[in-house]
Amino acid sequence: MDFTLIIILIVSIMGVLAFRFFTRRKKPVIKEKTNMVELGFLPIPFPEVDFKQVIIRLHHKYPGQQIAVADVYQKVIGQDYVYILDVEDQAEKESFFLARDMVAIRSTGLQMPRMTFMTRLKTMGGVGNLMDRFVSHHSNWASNLQGLIQINYDDHPEISQRYLVFTTTEAEGTVRQYLNENRLSFLGRMKNNYVIDTLDDTLTVIRAAGVSSGNQQAQIEQSVQDAISLVEVFKTETAVASG
Repeated sequence: MDFTLIIILIVSIMGVLAFRFFTRRKKPVIKEKTNMVELGFLPIPFPEVDFKQVIIRLHHKYPGQQIAVADVYQKVIGQDYVYILDVEDQAEKESFFLARDMVAIRSTGLQMPRMTFMTRLKTMGGVGNLMDRFVSHHSNWASNLQGLIQINYDDHPEISQRYLVFTTTEAEGTVRQYLNENRLSFLGRMKNNYVIDTLDDTLTVIRAAGVSSGNQQAQIEQSVQDAISLVEVFKTETAVASG
């Protein structure tokens, strides 16, 4: 095999591993989970099947994953259902959290195309800048993310410098039409770093791994507020990005 091809293969593998590390975290030993009831959320022991199905569909991004939904809490805000939940990959001997305290919102009448926004690794600073170069320039996303392709927004640096944006091949045209100037501007102004996924009436936000700090309850409350604001801008295009 040509030496150059070997180097490209190694770099591509490093990029894929970096992405997967960024979006999954090993299941830790939890001393005490934040009391969701104190935040106004009630436990849902048996979530609706269609809700679980859409969450699994949104977060099943690699072949061989076995996605499971756990610890679901719900709160009704206006006409929207807001959830806090954990998402695990149980394909391996030891389960991994793909998301802990993920926020999901189901908003009746909100029809969003399939989109994923992943905060770029360089937002972490330091080694994140190096990892970001590998991920952005050397990895073949189309062959690694199941059913998703990357969309470039080079003409919108506030997006291209902050997010990697993905959708399905079928939805690319719809996404480019849906993400008008107002929505792109809002996404570019958001101060907190998330992995954002959308499909039809459901939106999920996960605080990006490696950039979290501070009080867990405050982080959850902020994630909920940011998710609500994002849903509102997708509804009205006039919301102001929260801090």
